Amino acid sequence: MKKISTLLSLLLFTISLFAQSQRVVLFEHFTQASCPPCASTNPPLFTTLGQNEGKIIPISYQVYWPGYDPMYEHNPNEVRDRVTYYGVTGVPNSVMDGNGPGSSLTLGSQSNIDTRYGVSSPFTMEVSHQISERYDEVEVTVEITATQAVSGNLVAQIAVVEHMIHFTSPPGSNGETEFHNVMKKMLPGAGGTSLPSSWAAGETQTLTYTWKMANVYDMSEIAVVAWVQNESNKEVLQAGYSEPNLTPAGPNDGLIIRSSANGDFDNPRVCGNTASPLVQLMNAGSDVLTTVDIFYSINGGAEQKHTWNGFLPYLKTTMVQLPDLGFTNQLENTLSVRVENPNGEVDSAPQNDQFDQLFKPSIQVTTTAKIEVRPLTNPGKLTWELTGSDGQVVATGGPYTTPLLPQVTDLTLDMDECYSLNFVNQANSYNGILKVFDANGVEKIKMNADALVDLNVDFGTNLALGIEDVVNTASMKVYPNPTSNELVVDFEMKETSEVQFRIANALGQTVLMQDMVLFAGQNAQTLNVADLNPGMYFLTVQTPKGAVSKTIVKE
Repeated sequence: MKKISTLLSLLLFTISLFAQSQRVVLFEHFTQASCPPCASTNPPLFTTLGQNEGKIIPISYQVYWPGYDPMYEHNPNEVRDRVTYYGVTGVPNSVMDGNGPGSSLTLGSQSNIDTRYGVSSPFTMEVSHQISERYDEVEVTVEITATQAVSGNLVAQIAVVEHMIHFTSPPGSNGETEFHNVMKKMLPGAGGTSLPSSWAAGETQTLTYTWKMANVYDMSEIAVVAWVQNESNKEVLQAGYSEPNLTPAGPNDGLIIRSSANGDFDNPRVCGNTASPLVQLMNAGSDVLTTVDIFYSINGGAEQKHTWNGFLPYLKTTMVQLPDLGFTNQLENTLSVRVENPNGEVDSAPQNDQFDQLFKPSIQVTTTAKIEVRPLTNPGKLTWELTGSDGQVVATGGPYTTPLLPQVTDLTLDMDECYSLNFVNQANSYNGILKVFDANGVEKIKMNADALVDLNVDFGTNLALGIEDVVNTASMKVYPNPTSNELVVDFEMKETSEVQFRIANALGQTVLMQDMVLFAGQNAQTLNVADLNPGMYFLTVQTPKGAVSKTIVKE
């Protein structure tokens, strides 16, 4: 009897492997926030789709016509890829399980949903996702299992969506304020992931991807849609869904989600030895955050405390400007920020309290320098302006008169100063290039005059002087010069310090770089230059207090 039971179990298991699976239908909807007919079509459509939860999974692509739609702007390339994939030419329009495009209300009718739901699938799909403890990434896992033998030109598509986006006022011109399952990112991209062309019953594929979240209105609405599609005929064979699942760790949870040492999140450099930290504070606790202590320091220095007071609901963020902090600017620096005492209570998730941000000194230029502009066909459209830290204009250039003729302006800069260079091209096409060279002829800054650009870059002379406090530059020797294989840099270190050796070619491109810590005393560092092409190069030895450059020749 025991043997019979075992045989029966094996038989049932074998039958289950070759059984077809319940299909979940995929509904891809193309719409737009400034499309008038979309405003009348979408409410009844999503009412019907909502009534069939579990049977059908919708995903919306906010397209680029007929007007403005901010959700399209968040991911234009992948939206366009799906539009092209199905040949969509008008909105509203939809595709059901790869069939379409066609009328959204017709394809999404109850009878069509029931009919397609009744067609079995050769796959099952398990989709899950979780948001990182720092609330900055979403990790997606998709497990695909064949429940019968199947073959074809198959691809797995995964899309992170925002389940519900609600605007207080219409973002477009058609009056809509609610948008459903809007595609935010396809993983790893719109092309999807290629799957095996032949599957046996019971075969499984597991896919895992991570996305650094961007342009998300409400991360508590993050969900994931996944599907298996046959690229030969576009038929969707199975779909899966992971619902929004974000829950607070407790009532009081404050954290810093990003920081900047200079108040500019896009510029990880600081000029001089004073930081003006800016942080973005988020409330990840269920209670409204009204107060929190923010502690911050640079390079392990003395920690400063700033107490923030305000009104911050769950998952909302605010910018907090911290008081200036003096520090010694090194080749690489770390701004450390942590939070404590949200609402005067113990933090519910202490594991996300600390946030470290690396930053470097601004580009450094010697006090004697030059700016070279090479205009193209519209020299009269090029201008630049150099200002100091007090906002006063130090030098200007352009508009120019002669195409293709390099224009050079010599600069005499103040010691221990910060500068801002603004370069403008008013032509609607590429129009030349601007470069900044130091006293040794090393290219320090390069700015391309692309069509209608207004570019800004900061640089300083803070590290241009003071290296003598660390290195005995007068006794520095570089030999042999010219050299064919090895270059020896012989010098005295007055104190232990980080040192960077950098060799750049005549175009200012780095071809060799070494970072190390050297101790006080005589040092002879050997650099292997055997692989460099013959020619002239510039060797820069830099410490946190300055840099010195030498010209070398490779035979």
